[in-house]
Amino acid sequence: MKALITSIFFAIAMLGYSQHGHQHKGMKDMSPEQRASLETKKLTLALDLSENQQQKIQEIHLEKAMAREAKKEERVSKDSKPDADESYVMMSERLDKQIEVKEKMKDILNKEQYEKWGELQLGREMKGKCKAHRGRPSR
Repeated sequence: MKALITSIFFAIAMLGYSQHGHQHKGMKDMSPEQRASLETKKLTLALDLSENQQQKIQEIHLEKAMAREAKKEERVSKDSKPDADESYVMMSERLDKQIEVKEKMKDILNKEQYEKWGELQLGREMKGKCKAHRGRPSR
């Protein structure tokens, strides 16, 4: 009886583990153009963007998606982890690009839209920080 209960427990645990991690697979398989289009549509729904704003933001998202794809290819071809100096440079470049995007968005959006966009960005940032700590042992 004890062996049966133990085996059922392990079967349930394995079933639950095997289902983990397949939620966002579709986004990884999309082209940069498709990702940029979806991001723009999400912002259009959240911020009620005009056609002109949509076009400008689509360009920003496409630029970001293309750069992300190029960095991904570069990382895959390197096949080694960056050292401390390379990590610093990468983080600095990423922050510079975020500042640049923020300035562009400030020019495109009106005051209310910009404030809401800032709140959305903060939510995404916090969500990313929570994901970064997943799987780490608690202190």
